[in-house]
Amino acid sequence: DYNDVLEVSTSCLLKTIQGDRCLIWVPGSEEWEETQHASCRKTISPCPWEKIDGLNTILWQLISEAKDTVSFEKIQTSPLFALQRDMLEFFSVQSILVCPLIYKSTQIGMIMIHSCQEENSWNPEEISLLSTVAGHTAVALQNARHFSKAQTRELKDQLTGLESPQFFEERLAVEMRNANQQNYPLCLGLLYVNDFQDIVMTQGQTAAETVLHKVGFLVKTHVRKGSVVGRTGNEEFG
Repeated sequence: DYNDVLEVSTSCLLKTIQGDRCLIWVPGSEEWEETQHASCRKTISPCPWEKIDGLNTILWQLISEAKDTVSFEKIQTSPLFALQRDMLEFFSVQSILVCPLIYKSTQIGMIMIHSCQEENSWNPEEISLLSTVAGHTAVALQNARHFSKAQTRELKDQLTGLESPQFFEERLAVEMRNANQQNYPLCLGLLYVNDFQDIVMTQGQTAAETVLHKVGFLVKTHVRKGSVVGRTGNEEFG
């Protein structure tokens, strides 16, 4: 589960690396919503995400350039974070260790460790551990996303009960690859309902859907067992 990956990652890092808050931020995209998660030690108050938006934006830019784990000590007096000084003092952020989440050469997010009770200088072993965990976390998050997407996608065409166009295309690609690799014949049949738009115009949408449903039933019940039958377009079947 996506949230489990976030919780396990932040909790485990707080147990193994010096720090008081561990935060994971994955910006939103056209495909995914923005993701935020934080774990804190019992004596440390959480940071509302809207309060640290500016800080996260700066950190994102810095590690995008560095492409590696970066530590910022004495952060409250650093010129890089001058505009964030009041916020850093309010949430007692003394030092920050930040690491990019990289999946297939693309930065998809970042992990941040806040040191609040004292200024911290992380040793090479801790930095290496964070980088390793970040790599595993990035893969786990992407896998969880893909699994969630696969669960929610439509596998069946609701009108005909046949495979959906997306599933049919994916299955066809797999079968073509297997046929090429193993050198066995593959048969693909396509069927179109003639004059379908005329049916819609003269008899209505309900009648047209009835035609598609009956055609789908006939195709499904008259092909060899084991064949993949799908609706590949509006009035097209394969």
